[in-house]
Amino acid sequence: MSSPQERRRYPRYDVRRLPGVIDGYRLFDTLKIGAGGALVVLSAELGLEQRVHVSLEIGEAVFRSAAHVVFVGPDLSAPGLFRVGLAFIDTAAEDHERLQRFIERSLASGDIR
Repeated sequence: MSSPQERRRYPRYDVRRLPGVIDGYRLFDTLKIGAGGALVVLSAELGLEQRVHVSLEIGEAVFRSAAHVVFVGPDLSAPGLFRVGLAFIDTAAEDHERLQRFIERSLASGDIR
């Protein structure tokens, strides 16, 4: 961690055009992603600590994981939308590795999608 105030274990990267689905029907767009979670924007206000299931298109593959909602707030740039912070939990090793490879190849290298 870069500073004592930094609470995240993994760096987050800005992304665009990275669509996903929560619980099989709530569409979202990803704003930031890291190995431990994501910040997404969607049209539903979720509850803090709510457990959800995330499917996220990363390149040619799909990342799947359970997640806890750790932040919810209105998206001030788009009325009616919400920014939701997700912490990935109980992620299968294969999905975690898939996400790590995507981050290393596409995001950490500066090739932001």
